[in-house]
Amino acid sequence: MEKVVTVIGGVLGICFSIYGAILYIDREVNEVVEKRLKPYEQFAIANSISGEKAIESYDFVLERLHKENVDELMLVSIVESYLSEIANHEYPNKYLHKVNGILKLVGEEIPLTASMSESLGWIYLSTDQLKKANDYYLRSISLYRQGEIKESASSYYGLFLSHLASNEIEKSIRFHDKAWELDYLSYNPESVLSTPFGEQDWHKVLFKIYPHLEKNYREFVKYTVSVYDLKVEERIKVKEVDIDILNASIEE
Repeated sequence: MEKVVTVIGGVLGICFSIYGAILYIDREVNEVVEKRLKPYEQFAIANSISGEKAIESYDFVLERLHKENVDELMLVSIVESYLSEIANHEYPNKYLHKVNGILKLVGEEIPLTASMSESLGWIYLSTDQLKKANDYYLRSISLYRQGEIKESASSYYGLFLSHLASNEIEKSIRFHDKAWELDYLSYNPESVLSTPFGEQDWHKVLFKIYPHLEKNYREFVKYTVSVYDLKVEERIKVKEVDIDILNASIEE
């Protein structure tokens, strides 16, 4: 009986050893897979959120995937999203050190794209670097044209603000007209009254950075109201529902 028990114990020991080995291998494989998947999962998460959490996620993803030598297209996509998120932050100056790190990749490992240039224009405009801002806005427009893609109204609007900030009002109006031409809903003359610049926090940041911007923007509004005969005080008033007109439109 003792021999049988010893044999059974030996067999069970072998079985447990094999099972343990399988679990170990499985765990190791899962860790490798998880390490590979985590950056991609974080990228997907970053694309679905905004603000500081998104910036942190893009930073993690870029660092991990850059080490793994992923293809250029993937890196370009990450950098475009990363810079865009920093550009949209109310205080991009907090992340200038990150931007400088990203720029080390651009030109050496990945090409500068129109989207990256546009984001850099906004980042530099928001950090009191007008010359760099203008350079990147213009580069963005040039890259859009080279790719035979419709230019971005946002770059022209950035140039509009940067030239207002530097007291070049006539030039700024021409840039605003171009933005309006490309994106009527956002930049047509009536939008100057319906969604005036200066109400959001990042607008106020720019007013603090550039002493002439607020005054020059008011001058631009006056000019636009005068040229396009806009009614500053006139607003559409609510009316009672007209049943006759409603019924007639339903019958049509």
